Amino acid sequence: MKQGLKQLPKQTLALTPLLQNQIGLLSLSGNEIRKSLNQVVKEYCEESRSKEYLLFKDLVFEDRFINFLETRNQPQEYQKEIPQEKDIKATLLDQLYIENLEKYEILIGEYLIDSINKDGRLDNNLDYKDISLFVYESLNFKVGKKEIKKILFIIQNFEPVGCAYRTVLESLLIQTDHLEIRNEEKKIIKRFLQDFSKEKIDVSNLSPQIKKVLQKLKFNPCIQLNLDEVSYVRPDLVAIENSNKLEVTLNDPFLIESLTQKIKTFVKSSSSKKKKEALSFINGFERRQKTLLEVGKFIVSKQEKHLLDSKALTPLTLKQIATFIGISESTVSRIVKSKYLQLPKKNIPLSSLLEKKVTLRSSEGKEVSPSQLKKLIKTIIQIENKSEPFSDQRIQKFLKEKYKVSVARRTVAKYRQEAHILPSRQRT
Repeated sequence: MKQGLKQLPKQTLALTPLLQNQIGLLSLSGNEIRKSLNQVVKEYCEESRSKEYLLFKDLVFEDRFINFLETRNQPQEYQKEIPQEKDIKATLLDQLYIENLEKYEILIGEYLIDSINKDGRLDNNLDYKDISLFVYESLNFKVGKKEIKKILFIIQNFEPVGCAYRTVLESLLIQTDHLEIRNEEKKIIKRFLQDFSKEKIDVSNLSPQIKKVLQKLKFNPCIQLNLDEVSYVRPDLVAIENSNKLEVTLNDPFLIESLTQKIKTFVKSSSSKKKKEALSFINGFERRQKTLLEVGKFIVSKQEKHLLDSKALTPLTLKQIATFIGISESTVSRIVKSKYLQLPKKNIPLSSLLEKKVTLRSSEGKEVSPSQLKKLIKTIIQIENKSEPFSDQRIQKFLKEKYKVSVARRTVAKYRQEAHILPSRQRT
């Protein structure tokens, strides 16, 4: 007689509202997470003028403005080629040298141009006192902020217009001055930009004509990326090639390294009844960023040959990532959703680097992805006797014997069809 099974009580994790909210942060896109973080910043840190705070506010302004101009959302499979950057410093220096400037002014200009980042922004750590000291030590000539700002203004109006900006708004305002439109229209656009940056405007009242003009402005003057590029996506991660290896970093590392610490300090000192909720959000945000970086690094390390040498994708599943990092598959699924990776030449969805394996579970042979299997099938068919082409069953046997790849016959048929290869009876 079978022994009766005693049903054990099901154990569940009690999810508090705060914990549910933290889990929800994992699925948010970069745009959405910055929008949520900005709500906390506005409530607790509006008086802060730190470098990190100003940079973050610039990102939020950029997000809002691009969302305002966009006409459609990008599909998850979206990939965006990155325009090749020009040698912007050489371009600006060429224009500096043909200006009718004094020697000390050229020296200031060289210093400023050398302090421009790839995105056209002036280095946020630039100190005017350092420039003054540099000019004095070089020419024994004293200069102050007034002289430095004069040269900065000249550089900002070189081609491409708007480089060497300190804030995105500053660049857009300078670009507006160079638009071929009436002065009245320029005033309207400038007023709109200033009000929009302070979130003090109703965009629904903006005329289609003005919106069309706004799309002529550029967020990155260095690569001339127009704002009418509806495919704009700000990547969450950046992969930089170094000695034939890809190093992955967060696109906005300051968000987790120092800005969040400053926000926590403001929140903790607040008497707000919602500060517990705000601190929970910040903690969840930090975990999100940390997990995103760990997952991104692991995925890129597994797909490095594909990314650098155009090799086929390596089979990589949510379970493999979860096991390696020590988190749940659902967490991995959430963290790769709507996240983008910037490569040296293009932006791609992080999820596009995941590739299921098509080999049999019980097999101890080599794992292959769909793209790898299609390549192997093509290779096998290239060596077949054209008068006696291989059947799917023969291809299956060949895969196992020569390549140690175990797949079902129907799997061979499926991926043969996807590779646009006819069945054996039609290849004679």
